[in-house]
Amino acid sequence: MPNDLGMASRHQARHWTRAPDRDKGGLHGNPALEAVVRRAVVPGLARLHRPHRPCPDIGSVQRAWLAEAGALAEALPRLDLAEAARALRALNPGGTRFEAVCHDVLLPAAARLRRQRDAGPADEAGYLMGVWRLRMLLIGLDDDGQVTAVRPRRGASALLVAGGSRAPTLEHALVLRLFERAGWSVHSCDRLAEADATAVAGHSRFDLAWFSIDDATDLGLLAGLAAEMRRASCNHGIRIVSGWLLSEPPPPAAAVGADALTPDATHAAVLAGQVMALH
Repeated sequence: MPNDLGMASRHQARHWTRAPDRDKGGLHGNPALEAVVRRAVVPGLARLHRPHRPCPDIGSVQRAWLAEAGALAEALPRLDLAEAARALRALNPGGTRFEAVCHDVLLPAAARLRRQRDAGPADEAGYLMGVWRLRMLLIGLDDDGQVTAVRPRRGASALLVAGGSRAPTLEHALVLRLFERAGWSVHSCDRLAEADATAVAGHSRFDLAWFSIDDATDLGLLAGLAAEMRRASCNHGIRIVSGWLLSEPPPPAAAVGADALTPDATHAAVLAGQVMALH
């Protein structure tokens, strides 16, 4: 009897799963399969037989971007604030080019302002107004949040120390934003701070200190300040990274008491993460 039951079950299984003769002709009579083919298979075949399109020339795209960004960097100091903001938005749709706009437009515009100040009659008020405008444009610059720097572990903290200029430079403001954008807890000290940077580091724990270096910074005093901060800091393993805005090539980082140095402000958070990872 068991054998008979087994034979009957296999026979019934073949009977239930065998496709009716009317289905042997293909998809006709099966609307669900026809819909699948229309949605997926046919478009795929069409793509296979579509004429090959050449890949875009990445070099030409980059050249076009640099030409457009360079033209805007040159014109930016002459534009009113609203017009300049509109031009930056056009180059930065949805904040997708935040770092590129900073690197290729805002920072070159700031460098141009410094060259104009140094080449012509002293106009410190005009220069400071130009820097203020660039800082306002940076504050309003859209950002899609796609950070290139590795986010610090444990919510690392950074103490940012401004250079010797009367007002914080655009570069210092950019470094502050990049650190915050990358997830650092940031405290900024400028020349008007109630407590100097060493005292701040002695009362609060920081993983890293960033020193902005501009043309008003005394490099000898800076090296001494860095050494003093290491001694006084709540964190005896504090790391120090520095910027560089001077026209001459930067010295070795150790010459200013730092663990690392970069003349590119857009690289600040990336470099800080690398220094932390090494220690």
